[in-house]
Amino acid sequence: MNPNDQINTVWRVCDNNPEGVCHCDWRLTINNCAEEKVMRIIYIINVALSSLTVIFGKCYYDYDIPYIIVRDEYQANSIIQHAIVFSGFYMLGKRIIFQGHSLFGRGDSARKGIFRPKPVECLLLMITIFSVLRLVSSLVLVLDIAPTNMIFRSFIFEIPWQWGYGGFVLYLIGIAQTLAESHKAIATGWLPSPILVDIIGFTQLLFPFVVNNTCSIIAGAMLNAGNDKVAEIFIRLLYIFWFLEDSVLTLAVVWAGSRLISVLNRHLYQFRVTGDRYTSIKGGIMKIKLIIVIAAIGLSGFAAFLLLYGILRPMIMTSTVGSAVLGGIWTWLGAFMCISCEAAVAIRYVFFPKWPTPKLVFQILQQIRTPEDPAIPATTIPLNTPRIILKAMEEIAPALLLLLH
Repeated sequence: MNPNDQINTVWRVCDNNPEGVCHCDWRLTINNCAEEKVMRIIYIINVALSSLTVIFGKCYYDYDIPYIIVRDEYQANSIIQHAIVFSGFYMLGKRIIFQGHSLFGRGDSARKGIFRPKPVECLLLMITIFSVLRLVSSLVLVLDIAPTNMIFRSFIFEIPWQWGYGGFVLYLIGIAQTLAESHKAIATGWLPSPILVDIIGFTQLLFPFVVNNTCSIIAGAMLNAGNDKVAEIFIRLLYIFWFLEDSVLTLAVVWAGSRLISVLNRHLYQFRVTGDRYTSIKGGIMKIKLIIVIAAIGLSGFAAFLLLYGILRPMIMTSTVGSAVLGGIWTWLGAFMCISCEAAVAIRYVFFPKWPTPKLVFQILQQIRTPEDPAIPATTIPLNTPRIILKAMEEIAPALLLLLH
């Protein structure tokens, strides 16, 4: 079966006119369609955008990432002109190999949680995998690879999004575990327990891989078999599931991120943090805010588009302009989210070059253990701070610093 010869199927609909103009589901094919030219350009640009997050561009500086504070307009313009293309592979390798970070922490008990992903490292890993898979899926459509295999086409389009979604889930779990460790210390209100974070986070991570892949594979199989009605049902179910998953994750990221920012701000106030540590924590708060905003805008945007596509798919498909506009936003939004997240992680090197080091971590712990030490400035930790809070801060300080870093 040659899909380009098929008309009026779930993924290819032809107008009832002498010209025989056909509209395609650009998720599965773009050949011989009214949207072919514009969607081909969109996918080629997406290949370039995805490559930016995978391949490190040329750097005009003598060091890996610029430790620069913008002091004047000339320097700001120089940074823009000689901007670095931040690569997921490069940044991830730098953090793990050279800076000694890891993808997962040790969760030795229910008190601290078992599933403990490092937020930034896991986010970088997942969005880099997402970018590689999106590059591949775009090339499949541009080069028209395996045009008759709808199972492959459906699967290769859907699988990248689950990795991108998983990156934000792991970032959320990292935030939630840090919040759980701050419970009864400087946080107020209800906070999830580590074991609850494990259960909810692991379920939220695996659900799209199991359910969404099942829907996409069955939909592709039904398209191959010519059973369009069943295929249409599973396509709609797929995007209803995506809408629910993205909506829940958006709310969870905003809630957990806001609570963590509140904890960090309270830490700055209660412990009168000054100097490099103050700059570091403020920079970490800025990074967390940026990632929360990126996640909230991107995930809520996807949720809206997916719901719209699931409900109005036939109408959208038969509108050349509407289909192309939705296809462009849908295709590029994921790439821009990845680039924005990498920039948010790297931006602290520009505006907050002095960052917590292992030595600083030990200094913080030492200050918490012995606040009466005369060598420590009196403004570092109030002497009347309850010992229970000092003990709690001793436990959560490493988690906070790892998250900020």
